[in-house]
Amino acid sequence: IPSDIPTSSPTLIPSDIPTLSPSHIPSDIPTSSPTLIPSDIPTLSPSHIPSDIPSLFPTPHCHDKSAYLSLKGLRCRDFDMLAKLVPCTKLEELGVNRVDVNSIIASCPRTCGYCETN
Repeated sequence: IPSDIPTSSPTLIPSDIPTLSPSHIPSDIPTSSPTLIPSDIPTLSPSHIPSDIPSLFPTPHCHDKSAYLSLKGLRCRDFDMLAKLVPCTKLEELGVNRVDVNSIIASCPRTCGYCETN
């Protein structure tokens, strides 16, 4: 039974019973069991790694970050030709540092082919 007055010191032990009214502020600790059903409410900020399932409503303003530089000092356009041959998610297999691969995917969606094209 929920309390009418919120606690000033939250519990350190998680509950086995899910809340009936979720928080509007995201947690810094990800859930150990993510939901299997997608939300109808879009997130406030995009994920850093693209989903394997394409979005039903892609953003109309998909673009590479113009100020992006990889750890080796390369811009998104420097990966353009390579990204046409190999998916950006496979760049690590070609020797690109994993941190760089994640930042390339997050910062260069147009170069990586994640933008809708007409």
